[in-house]
Amino acid sequence: MRDPHVRAELLLSLSDRMARVADWDVAQAEPGFRAPVEHFEDLVWLFSSNWLNHRFTRLDLDEAAYLYRILTALDRPRVAELGRFRGGSTVFYAASGARVTSIDGNPKQDVWGPELEQVLDRLGLREQVELVVGDTRLHEPGEDPFDLVFFDASVSGDGIRAEIENWWPALAVGGHAIFRDGRAQLPHLLPVQHEVARFARATPEADRRPDAAVPGCLVHVIKTS
Repeated sequence: MRDPHVRAELLLSLSDRMARVADWDVAQAEPGFRAPVEHFEDLVWLFSSNWLNHRFTRLDLDEAAYLYRILTALDRPRVAELGRFRGGSTVFYAASGARVTSIDGNPKQDVWGPELEQVLDRLGLREQVELVVGDTRLHEPGEDPFDLVFFDASVSGDGIRAEIENWWPALAVGGHAIFRDGRAQLPHLLPVQHEVARFARATPEADRRPDAAVPGCLVHVIKTS
């Protein structure tokens, strides 16, 4: 896979296979399908959306389009990003018009952080982003509420429970809690799925959007009061 020609041949083979088995009727039943088409993100269902699309962000293409619709419908939303990895999603949120507080405790942030800051500077987005190296379960959210909290740090039931306890009170009424891996695609993430489901069932002011309307592994909960 390190040889670019071998990698290209493999990806082309996979791409051809996916195109041959693609089904128009199935695509029109997916959450990303929109009619009539008004914006580019309404066409996301035309594209492949899977882990092979990733570069700097772990978001799948259809997940990014879904989040973009939410963010651009809000006026300068405040976003808390719990877990940023390489920072691709951080750039995405800021470029979508959000003011971003991004928290990640990975020791590699000492290397990745300066690189990300340079990119944000070049894009004119640095003033919109606060980069924090720390524990997402313990970081103080502050007094100003957030319009969207993206949970993408913890991979255990205890971890996501602690994050919810810390960040749910900081979410504005009408705000959006988005849980990556709320619908686990890998067995080790099932505790996260179970804890998110328990939280949504047990919290009267947590309105979980129907999974059929939400792409990928995301779970979308709106705070109603």
